[in-house]
Amino acid sequence: MDPIYRVPRHILPPAGLPLAAAVSGGADSLCLLGLLLDLGHRPVVAHVDHSLRPESAAEAAQVGELAQSLGLEFALARVQPRALAAARKWSLEEASRHLRYGALARTAVQYGAAHIATGHTADDQAETVLMHFLRGSGLAGLKGMPYSTPLAELHLPTLSPGSGKLMLVRPLLDMSRVETEAYCAARGWTPIFDPSNADTSFFRNRLRHELLPELEKYNPNIRRVLTRTAAVLAADYEALQAETGRAWEEALDHTEAGAVYFRRAALLALPLAYRRGVLRRAIASLRPDLRDIDFGTVARALAFAEAPPATGKVDLAAGLCLRVQDDRLALCEWHYAPGVDDLPQLSEPVRLPLPLGIVSIGSGWRARTETREGKSEVSDFGRLRESPDSIHSELEHKHDIWQAFFDADAVGDEIMLRPRRPGDRLQPIGMEAGSTKVSDLMINLKVPSAAREGWPLLVNGRDVLWVTGLRTHHDYRITSDTRRVLVVALEHPE
Repeated sequence: MDPIYRVPRHILPPAGLPLAAAVSGGADSLCLLGLLLDLGHRPVVAHVDHSLRPESAAEAAQVGELAQSLGLEFALARVQPRALAAARKWSLEEASRHLRYGALARTAVQYGAAHIATGHTADDQAETVLMHFLRGSGLAGLKGMPYSTPLAELHLPTLSPGSGKLMLVRPLLDMSRVETEAYCAARGWTPIFDPSNADTSFFRNRLRHELLPELEKYNPNIRRVLTRTAAVLAADYEALQAETGRAWEEALDHTEAGAVYFRRAALLALPLAYRRGVLRRAIASLRPDLRDIDFGTVARALAFAEAPPATGKVDLAAGLCLRVQDDRLALCEWHYAPGVDDLPQLSEPVRLPLPLGIVSIGSGWRARTETREGKSEVSDFGRLRESPDSIHSELEHKHDIWQAFFDADAVGDEIMLRPRRPGDRLQPIGMEAGSTKVSDLMINLKVPSAAREGWPLLVNGRDVLWVTGLRTHHDYRITSDTRRVLVVALEHPE
């Protein structure tokens, strides 16, 4: 079949309208360029020099000469992915991808193009599906690359403000790499050979040159099987997304800046596939640039929702956590908490009353303390069972992050809230030995820098007992030997 009939024309703009074509000079991108010309388009030839090899400048010049010979506009962008990879702690592949699409977007905007065409082929699709499978992706990854997608959905921080409406199109997804090479040979074009494509230190190259050839020993048509699987799952994904949207509305309680709240019972009542989809959507809403939300992350979130641990909180991914608050499940930033923007910034210590009392700490907030014997029945902070050995299990159901429980006898007779001081350290609960700097803890938990200095710390004469809202001290935890429980709570005016 003539390759021109393999191109899905509906994804392209009408001939005559501006169009940017990503042309590296390899067989796939040259085939893309040739087929666009065959269809009557006059694309801008957009070349991105990644500055990774000494010969890259000469290759850019070669692509520029081809564009000139065809009477086409040539746009060259040079990027530095090594520097970005080092700065962001990304892989070189990821940094290159971000910068490449950012450069292509700027070129499209410059020339007034609404579409960017790339030379992704069926072989690239097979590699993409296999890569996502190995990383544990769900349908969102296994459906592979679509023929057309809004560039904004790639969630790249390198995109310029004017690129929000650009469309990324992949006209060659039904063509194999062998076919693109044959097309170039028929036109008399000699593709540029990029030796980095053979470098198996890159994950995708290992799939291409090692794993796929091995799988072909079991099924010579494995690439076709993978691309067909992607096509089938893309349709399934579209249907599932529609149902997930309805499930989202059923389970959602509300959203806030930095948090998504679900009605926990409603979420757990959903079919498993919808629960997974809703959680993926929630993660994506808070981390739009997070790629490949893996199965393990979602499974951990579901396990937590079904049976929250005593802490009422669990790390999830990329600085996000899950919390249980009453009958709600919150996906949020680690530092997020209701009213955190109003949390008072302390400049002086505030002594707290013992064994019981309430004191104002500023900005309408107050601190409440209460000391209870193990045989107490009910308090404003929750029920304490008759047996002292049951105290800890009973408190497992209390999940307010502004409330903490301590062994009162271990704490002593004097406590206060004060701002952070140089050298403050904490042995977080669960850490059997050693300690961490409070400043490092705040950074790791993404407490806003402006809030760290005056963040209230609960202390006694010896230790930091509680970095409020975040972590308590291991040595002051409730145990089976606890006879008196000290409860300290910060109460927001609302």
